[in-house]
Amino acid sequence: MRLEIFEGVALDHRRNGEGLADKRIVDQPASAEATRRQEDRVFKTLPQAQPVLPGERVRFVHHRRERLGNAGQNLVIRRLPLVEDDGEVDDVALQRRSGGTMFQHFDLEADPWEKRLVGSDLFGQEIGGERLAAAHPDMAALAQGTTKLKMVLNWRYQGPQGWFYLAKEKGYFAEEGLDVTIDQGEGSAATVTRVISGAYDAGFGDMNAIIQNAAMTPAEAPVMVYQIYNQPPFSIIAKADGPVAAAKDLEGLTVGAPAGSAATKFFPALADKAGLDMEKIEIINIQPNLQEQMLIQGNVDASLVFNVTSYLNIIGLGMDPDNEFRFIGYGESGLDIYSNGVKVSRKLYEEHPEAVAGLVRAINKALMEVIADPASGAAAVKANEPLVDEGLEAKRLGFVMDYLIRSPESLELGVGAVDPERLARSIAVIQQIYGFETAPEAGSVFDAGFLPPLDDRKL
Repeated sequence: MRLEIFEGVALDHRRNGEGLADKRIVDQPASAEATRRQEDRVFKTLPQAQPVLPGERVRFVHHRRERLGNAGQNLVIRRLPLVEDDGEVDDVALQRRSGGTMFQHFDLEADPWEKRLVGSDLFGQEIGGERLAAAHPDMAALAQGTTKLKMVLNWRYQGPQGWFYLAKEKGYFAEEGLDVTIDQGEGSAATVTRVISGAYDAGFGDMNAIIQNAAMTPAEAPVMVYQIYNQPPFSIIAKADGPVAAAKDLEGLTVGAPAGSAATKFFPALADKAGLDMEKIEIINIQPNLQEQMLIQGNVDASLVFNVTSYLNIIGLGMDPDNEFRFIGYGESGLDIYSNGVKVSRKLYEEHPEAVAGLVRAINKALMEVIADPASGAAAVKANEPLVDEGLEAKRLGFVMDYLIRSPESLELGVGAVDPERLARSIAVIQQIYGFETAPEAGSVFDAGFLPPLDDRKL
């Protein structure tokens, strides 16, 4: 028989012809002391046994019970290995009820020697391995000692985030012993402050923001461990039939630039690298949401944009960004900087390197699948936010792969890696832009030690 205790009421589950019938052992909700005595009778090796309380989860590891904070799980059930009993109780589980709803549960047995999971459903049918994980992957992962992580993305639901959702959907995080919560973000640079604050363990954001923070607060700055965008997303956009084919062509023309945008902030450094005379360029401050319209209407000859966003904006205006416009990237124009990748907090980096390695492996596995099948990435985003336009996000994803991920360097080094010499040049550029006195070392902002083998990252 199975003894269950939830909300202080113990139930004895017995089989009948159609399943399980509940017999109430304790007619009234048991007092805390009565429940404790009942548990003491069962768990003879746990003298400090306490009842399950709302908002808590209970995990048994061999003969130890550990309290875990509530992470939104409705229930967790464990069978304590090697517990001696009086013969009346042979399968023991603790369960709590959430929102008045009884959830299907499993008795799990964690073999302390083989680290193997065995379970049975409510009707006694044995399940294990993949079927158990599919039925309740969070429980299966937790039984093996799951590390919970919180990750913040660069922006709202978009196609170029598909690999993160796919890694969760396909259980790649769980395979690494990770339970990852993925939250939307408020900008690539903002992920740094959220990770520094301790609110998140990892983020998908800008390398250049890491460099800036590493110069100011080196002990707190996150570390980039998997560089996804090999090229920066900043571009000069111009009409395909207009006079601008390269950055040098901007002299003598009018350029729209939103005040405060990263593309505008980095433009003087680009001008320096490209040999542009800033005195010969008229810069007009324009609203970000009007950049493409003002270019189309002829109010400006070019505009400084975040190309991933601008590409979709042009599609939304009913025009063809591939044939009617030119995107001249800052990277190809001489500004040798990196962009977004997976960053982790100093705490996670220093105290849980195995979790960092697992996180990178899982994301890399999903990313390579999305590169091979971009539709899978857009579908994974759609599965998490039904309101997104899957077709548009698939196009955005394709643009990112062509312009930001694929490059001569990433083709040689694989996704996730950086060229140390180029990173050193990038740090010098960021130092020039922000004017900090001491530049961080390349090894303090990026660690390649967590990357999977090159064969697993090859484009």
